[in-house]
Amino acid sequence: MAFSRTTLKGLPETVNFRCRLPREVGHYCMPIHNGLYTEPELHHIRMLYAEMVTVCDRQLGRLMKAIHKLGYDENTMLWMVSDHGQPLGNGEHGHGLMRKCRPWPYEELAHAPSIIRVPGAKSGQRISSFIQSVDVAPTV
Repeated sequence: MAFSRTTLKGLPETVNFRCRLPREVGHYCMPIHNGLYTEPELHHIRMLYAEMVTVCDRQLGRLMKAIHKLGYDENTMLWMVSDHGQPLGNGEHGHGLMRKCRPWPYEELAHAPSIIRVPGAKSGQRISSFIQSVDVAPTV
């Protein structure tokens, strides 16, 4: 994705992304390989995603600062997990889906992000073990 050609400076603290997406994107399946979107439109949609990630990062930073300010940062584990990934028209096999789409479990959808911060644990590790959202509560 080519986010580097567009600046994210001046981004508001919160953004209602759903209302800014083109109506045709819908909530489920939207194949793009049929020429429905132009390259500038695809770039715009991907930039909306970059904005969303940036806002989420800012909010997580605010949470971490508050935890630190309260003095809980040395005994508080943070676990951020998503319910699904986002394809954004990408894909090794060119399936070209923009949003989550059933019943096709493509890697971009099935690979849900999970980030864990544990005080005292080595940081920067990438673990390839398979986990499911039902693993979160019993693990904690």
